[in-house]
Amino acid sequence: MKNKFDELLIAVCEDMQKEELEAFHAIEVKPVTGPNLKISKKRYKSVYMAAAVVAAVFLFATAAVALWPELSWNMNRGSVWLTVRNAPDSSNYEKMQIQVPSSDYSVEELDENAEIGYSRIRVTYSGKIHTGIGKGYKTEQKSFVVTQYSFASVEHEFTDEDGNLLSEIDRDELQNAIALKKSVNSIQPEDIISKAAIYWVTDQSCYRFYRETEIYDVDEAEKIIEMIKSIKP
Repeated sequence: MKNKFDELLIAVCEDMQKEELEAFHAIEVKPVTGPNLKISKKRYKSVYMAAAVVAAVFLFATAAVALWPELSWNMNRGSVWLTVRNAPDSSNYEKMQIQVPSSDYSVEELDENAEIGYSRIRVTYSGKIHTGIGKGYKTEQKSFVVTQYSFASVEHEFTDEDGNLLSEIDRDELQNAIALKKSVNSIQPEDIISKAAIYWVTDQSCYRFYRETEIYDVDEAEKIIEMIKSIKP
């Protein structure tokens, strides 16, 4: 049974085929002796245009079939798993790189296991810390950590500190504390400030952000977002 997309694609292809045939029959042949035949440039151009549109439709159809990886929660009898759907069947792994605004930020590679596609970095910088007295702030060293996973290694189970299954209340709190994002572009400053961890995906890897120190300032959160947007691959 054809869906609406299939019907639309078939209709467009039929129209393009009709235009190609009309363009072909409109080719003007000059009755001269010898093998030289003159083709109308205008009609000849329309053939190329029709072929280009067909190619564009084909690329659109191919892109529609390719699904973007998607993070989701999988809960079964108290067990809570972070899973990724529509992950590509690929074992390619390239260690992440991050760009920082200036030499005031330092990047430390924590550990790496290239065999399973896993690496971590810590970014350290000077930022605002609330003093606890009124609206006072002071400047101290702050840091956040980004972990990169291959799709094969991202799936893992969440338990309590003793390794036990989470209660219903704990599961609700977990989902409220962790943000699952379709891409890095959907991360907002309030996510950086309020969430314990943020997961997002690209077409090659999955990433997790968590802050090791509190973040209160929106400008600071926006700078962090720009940094994690620079992560490659």
